[in-house]
Amino acid sequence: DLFIGYEGQSLKSFKTVKQQGSITILDLASVHILKQIEINEKYNNILSGFKKTNGAEIMKAVKTEEFQYADYVITLSEFAKQGCIQYGVAESKIKLIPLGIDTELFSLKRSYQFKQFEILFVAGVRYLKGIKDLIEVFQEMNLENSKLTIIGGNGDAIDYVKKNVSQKILYIPHLSHEELKYKYQEASIFVLPTYMDSFGQVIFEAMSCGTPVITTSNSGAPGIIIDGEN
Repeated sequence: DLFIGYEGQSLKSFKTVKQQGSITILDLASVHILKQIEINEKYNNILSGFKKTNGAEIMKAVKTEEFQYADYVITLSEFAKQGCIQYGVAESKIKLIPLGIDTELFSLKRSYQFKQFEILFVAGVRYLKGIKDLIEVFQEMNLENSKLTIIGGNGDAIDYVKKNVSQKILYIPHLSHEELKYKYQEASIFVLPTYMDSFGQVIFEAMSCGTPVITTSNSGAPGIIIDGEN
């Protein structure tokens, strides 16, 4: 009666299911593929893997056509929803269902007294996440008694990050959620200058730990962050 398909994987299934008269739901974990291309072109190829190869063109065609066969589309944020509307998806078929986090694990810090001003970044180490911008600004500001901690797996900006590691810039490839909780709690602020995130779960993890967040509106942040308060 009902078929839920992940984006980029479900076109053939959707076509078969629709022939049977059943309902199709597209699980859109990212943002609309055409919105991704728009952002990539606007910011001078900030996204890796968007070169005009045959594979990329096929995936673009598949993801675009999936919307035509979907009765409903699940998005994670208002940002992702508006990207769909911009590129022709009817608002009536879009359902916004944000992700959740474990607030018992990511719990409030006990103290706001810091020995050092620490800026925390947690995400895949990709130019898309704004890591280059963050490092450049941090180095330019040259704040006294400060450090920038970067936590995240390998991405297209990993060589750039490793090249800039110093006494004030620390890189940690991976932490468990339990370990990560303490890093959120220890940080003075959390910064994610992302160019595109359909949700940005790390933003909400940091806020759950009581850490103020600086990020962009190209994420799920506008739905929860009150400027000047959080």
